[in-house]
Amino acid sequence: MPKQEKYNLQRLLEMRERERENAVKNLAQRRYELASAEKELAARKKSVKDCRQAQQLAQTAMLEKAQNGVKTKEIVIHRQHLIDLREKETGLLAAVEQQKAVVARAEQELEKALLALGEATKEMKVIEKHRENWRREKKVEFTRQEQKTNDEIGAILHERQKFE
Repeated sequence: MPKQEKYNLQRLLEMRERERENAVKNLAQRRYELASAEKELAARKKSVKDCRQAQQLAQTAMLEKAQNGVKTKEIVIHRQHLIDLREKETGLLAAVEQQKAVVARAEQELEKALLALGEATKEMKVIEKHRENWRREKKVEFTRQEQKTNDEIGAILHERQKFE
């Protein structure tokens, strides 16, 4: 049985493993952030849709009241309400565009995290491959040494038998 030698690059391998684990955690965080940003974007788009429906309902209600004969004061109130809804819609549209930018940044960060994970995995595999080759070499070296020792023992026993 070979004496266990310590792998010289063990610390580097452990460091690469930690880097890979951190890259996996970072990737998970980036996926969560992207999902949250997309969820927020969907909510903002729904708000815009709801605001447009409210405008349509208010417009319809104002037209119905105008056809049935209504006071000017009430028409002015309805118009102001419509103006307020349009301003709200403008603000919501701006928020949607802002959130689209957040989603785009989150997608970029996710791509960076994926690339970092790929690189960390590649670096770790290089060290693992080196370690496997090192182990193979040590095993071959041990086998050779053991064979050499057995050959020497066999030669000594053969010499002894000659003299006996």
